[in-house]
Amino acid sequence: MGTDWRNWSELIVITDRIPHTKKRAAIEQAIKGALGKFLPGNVPYRIQHYNSRAWYGLQIADYFNWAIYRFWRDGDDRSRALVRRAIKSEFDIFRPGTKLWY
Repeated sequence: MGTDWRNWSELIVITDRIPHTKKRAAIEQAIKGALGKFLPGNVPYRIQHYNSRAWYGLQIADYFNWAIYRFWRDGDDRSRALVRRAIKSEFDIFRPGTKLWY
């Protein structure tokens, strides 16, 4: 079951600030391409870039991803266990399946 977008008024995507204009543009294009595949046309979106040193939300997201990565890479569940109650879902994106991830 997918996300129910009917009550969404806007989607805001936040990334770390990338100092190189060409790399930032490439990442924006990739995000726009991905959003175009699953986001209904009636849901507007914005892409914003913030310095992760000043934006705690990016630091938190980085910690969660790092903790989950350590579990999947090394089987080390110590860090993931600290935040487990806040993890809504988790899956191995590289497991064999019908979708191609790149």
